[in-house]
Amino acid sequence: MADVGTTYKKLVRFLGSRLFFGFSLIAFTAQACWIAISSRYPMAFDEAYHLGLIKLHAKQLSPIFTHQPPGPAVYGALTRDPSYLYHWLMSFPYRFVSNLTPSFTLQIVTLRLINVALFLCGIVLFKLVLDKTKASRAFINLALLFFSLTPVVSLLAAHINYDNLLVPCVAGSLLLTLRLREVLLTKQTISTRAGLGLIGLVCLSAEVTYPFLPIMAGCLVYISYLFITYRPNRRGSLIKNTWRDWSKVSKLQKVALVGLAVVGVGLFSYTYGINVITYHNPIPQCGQVLGQARCQAYGPWARNYRAAHHIANSPNLGYFIVNWLAGMFERLFFVINGSTGPAVYQNYLAPIMAGVAALGGGIGLGVYLKHLKQNLASDRALGALLFVGLVYILALFGRNYHDYVQLGEMVAINGRYLVPIILPFYLAAAIGWRQLLTGRTMKLKLSLLLASCLLCLQGGGITSYIAYSNQYWYWPHEPWIISTNQRLHDLEKPFIWAPKIR
Repeated sequence: MADVGTTYKKLVRFLGSRLFFGFSLIAFTAQACWIAISSRYPMAFDEAYHLGLIKLHAKQLSPIFTHQPPGPAVYGALTRDPSYLYHWLMSFPYRFVSNLTPSFTLQIVTLRLINVALFLCGIVLFKLVLDKTKASRAFINLALLFFSLTPVVSLLAAHINYDNLLVPCVAGSLLLTLRLREVLLTKQTISTRAGLGLIGLVCLSAEVTYPFLPIMAGCLVYISYLFITYRPNRRGSLIKNTWRDWSKVSKLQKVALVGLAVVGVGLFSYTYGINVITYHNPIPQCGQVLGQARCQAYGPWARNYRAAHHIANSPNLGYFIVNWLAGMFERLFFVINGSTGPAVYQNYLAPIMAGVAALGGGIGLGVYLKHLKQNLASDRALGALLFVGLVYILALFGRNYHDYVQLGEMVAINGRYLVPIILPFYLAAAIGWRQLLTGRTMKLKLSLLLASCLLCLQGGGITSYIAYSNQYWYWPHEPWIISTNQRLHDLEKPFIWAPKIR
């Protein structure tokens, strides 16, 4: 028993080390990069749409479209679309690489690798966010590992998609929110750096994609709660301390922080403010702006328009909840190809990985909720992260249910929408398992830890992609890619059980 205990302690020490975290980052990067290099264009998550917008932005210097391009509105109402910052930023590397090489494949792969780098920055920032909680380093690194093994995570990171910029934006916003909380409670002051940085970042993040709005709201509500419940030692001390903090900021930092906040608030007001004033909607529908005729070319709007005129069933909340949960879970743990090849949008779900995720995550979160009051009292930073995540999930559920009621069918039920906010829930599940195993033998803890890691490899990370993909998922006329994937498939086949269950 002593040997088992020693082994367990050494393993936990290794799991909490920087070496293990670095290994996880390298493994994730290698997997996402291979998908980016080997997968044909377009991949499933709207790559053609995002590249098309990047190309349009490459024709102008301004991030804002002041005039709608002539003809059918293939990309929606661009003059009032608030989700433009990613496409504008990506237009600069696109301009560079398109001038450097005429190869379409190299252009796509280069942009994909930039997206991998963006997502990687998000993981590093989320590590800093989770370090603000009271969870052990081992649990934090395990949560990050299981997150990176979630099949859709490496798949999404390899895409040209604005969600890859959203991930570091969410992590940065949460980090600044926790920094504000930390300084307020320990130094009885408002961190002007964190405050102005947060204002600028959340406003600019909302220009990356509008689904950031609930996260922005969650952060602001939580900060408001902190100020409402804060009780300073002396009247007026908060204002004096804040002014003292601001006086310590260098002139260059003051200019940068104020400039960031002004630009962020200005762009936010220009997009969302004018949309509310003009269309009474922060994200107006394409038809409101351009009319029905031109918007028929915009896929999501046209789909909703057709569905709204052919509602086939009465909305049923119970039916929706069950199928929403099932759909979100499936599309979080499946792999899917692009819209090319003889079989369009093949998708597969590795049953062992999915089963372990459902059972392990469900039990862990269930135990965490059982001790919710105790957990929130002992780790308020993690509670803040879960609150912001819950606001986002409820907003996503509400949006999907609204569409279900209006259209009579379930649309846009995608597990990848949870990726930017799900990491704190992974950590909460890990903490739940710790509470469940308190007082248990070291042998049982070691066995469960090793078993969960091994079982998650049965379809986790790139293993599902290698197991289920075929030559039609890869770049055509690139035999070295096809042969390499085949070799990888042959290597993992004896160890990975991946029946074709969709």
